[in-house]
Amino acid sequence: MFDQTVHGRFRHILKALCHRLPWAMLVLALLAPPALAQAGNPSGLPLPRFAATRSEPINVRVGPGQKYDIAWTFLKSGIPVEITQEFDTWRKIRDVDGAEGWIHQNLLTGTRAGYVTPLVANGEIPLRAGQSDDSGVRARLGAGAQGDHHRMRRHLVPGQRHRA
Repeated sequence: MFDQTVHGRFRHILKALCHRLPWAMLVLALLAPPALAQAGNPSGLPLPRFAATRSEPINVRVGPGQKYDIAWTFLKSGIPVEITQEFDTWRKIRDVDGAEGWIHQNLLTGTRAGYVTPLVANGEIPLRAGQSDDSGVRARLGAGAQGDHHRMRRHLVPGQRHRA
């Protein structure tokens, strides 16, 4: 009688595993592609993403390595860029003009930056003292003005169209 009870429990456990195993395999199969996609990306961060140049000057290269020619040089720090691809410690970036090149990861910072491109007739955007349209103007930002995304966003007037 004892042998039948152990045999019955074993059969019950085996039957339960057989019914649940396909579902477990399906869940694992659905979770595997995102993990594999992250594995192909050296930093594990999503692409594309935004960053800014950390120092000056920065040589932008035609390929991912110092053996590649210099395509152009950033002369200022804090220039916003979009990271579109990664290879080892090198990041393929796109600047505000759409030009692409490669920069070493240490020359970039994750801080988002803004770059003013006014859409108004006089080519300037007022930087106001407060969020109201009636607030006094602190400064006028012309094309190419740079700044920290978070600090600029606090002062720009809601409702106006800005690209940062």
